[in-house]
Amino acid sequence: MSNPFVCETGDIYTMLITQERMYVGVCTAKDAVKKLVRRGRKDLKNPAVLAVDRHDNSVCWEDWVENQSIHHDKQPYMRSVDKLFAVPTILLCSDAMFYKINKKKRITRSFLYNYFKKTCQICENVYSIKQMSIEHIHPRSLGGDNSPENLTLTCKKCNSRKGSQTPYFSKSGRELKGVNIYSSNRQSSDIRREEWRRYLA
Repeated sequence: MSNPFVCETGDIYTMLITQERMYVGVCTAKDAVKKLVRRGRKDLKNPAVLAVDRHDNSVCWEDWVENQSIHHDKQPYMRSVDKLFAVPTILLCSDAMFYKINKKKRITRSFLYNYFKKTCQICENVYSIKQMSIEHIHPRSLGGDNSPENLTLTCKKCNSRKGSQTPYFSKSGRELKGVNIYSSNRQSSDIRREEWRRYLA
């Protein structure tokens, strides 16, 4: 393998689909590998998760990592201490396992940074992750929580300016929105990987 593309563990490189090939959501590279290792092994009687290869076949974890010929073009890899793992860019989830964000799971700044494409949701400028902060759309001081739909990404200057005001609007007049990975209403601009296109048409 020459010059493999190694992605960050928090980058969003994986689409989640149902057995009917319906779009469900997305997850990070680390999350995708973890799901396939835990729930998509060959020794499981009914794997809850399988990788979808370049031929649209569903394969278990072992077949995915052992056969590079089934990987996609510009295949992303994730690095461990001594190995490279191919990140499954499409995961097929069983009907019993629709992808959901656990409401108690902490949404990180890194996740929001990738989800919102490095862009402050108020001034709409691109910044480094160090210049960004997690913004509560409905302020915690007014009863807002840490649920995904209440979290967005803003630069530190806009975060300070917003304070406890709600609702709040971006520079272009859009009301601030939080994380919504459940929506199937995806636009062509959301096609981050070419192999996603058939499921977002």
